[in-house]
Amino acid sequence: PTRTDINVLPVNAMEATFELSSAKSYNMVLLGALLKVKPLVSVDAVMRGLKKTLPERHHHMLPVNKDAIMRGMELVK
Repeated sequence: PTRTDINVLPVNAMEATFELSSAKSYNMVLLGALLKVKPLVSVDAVMRGLKKTLPERHHHMLPVNKDAIMRGMELVK
C-alpha cells in the first residue's frame, strides 16, 4: 500500500483454520491478530462477551473460539 497511515500485516488465517480443524473459526483467528496489534479489549472480555451473547447450545464452541483467537495472536510477528 502507498498509504502511510496504515499498517498491513500478513495473517495466514485460512491455514490456521485448517490447523484448528474449524473453518468457522476464521473470523476469530483474524480477531486474535487484530487484538495482538491493537489490544482494544482483553481475550477474557471477548470470551465473557461470547458466553453472554451466544445461545447456550453453542457454548461447546467457546474453547475452539479461544484457541482460534490465541492462534491469530501467534501469527502476528
